[in-house]
Amino acid sequence: MPTYVISSHGEVKWDNNAKTAVPANTTVHFYTPFGKCLSNEDGFKLQTAHCHPGAQSAQVLNQYNTVALWSGPAAKQPEIWLTPDDNGEFKSGIVRADTNQVIRSINKGQMVSLTWALQQISNDANGAQVDVYCLFCLAS
Repeated sequence: MPTYVISSHGEVKWDNNAKTAVPANTTVHFYTPFGKCLSNEDGFKLQTAHCHPGAQSAQVLNQYNTVALWSGPAAKQPEIWLTPDDNGEFKSGIVRADTNQVIRSINKGQMVSLTWALQQISNDANGAQVDVYCLFCLAS
């Protein structure tokens, strides 16, 4: 089953009046509650564990537990907005972990919804079952 990582390093933004559309065959894992961010260091450790599995990966993944799980098809509140690091120090976007392929980048000045990102992942996987790990880090 393909695994994807969504990394967002900008502002924390969400809309309680809207819902995130989670496509069929998509499971979304969150490492932090809404409004909270991972440190960039913790996000880097998790992304490395997912995208470059090695001797430390199991230990890292066991250290950081997911706090929420959404499974599609579903509409979940809130809609979450993904933003880049406008300082340009960290890259934001979607990576397919097993191939390290960048599926989409979130560039300076852009803001995309989690609904949009999940649809891009579903399209990339041709609708197959996927796991998505959300790493929301606050650039400082």
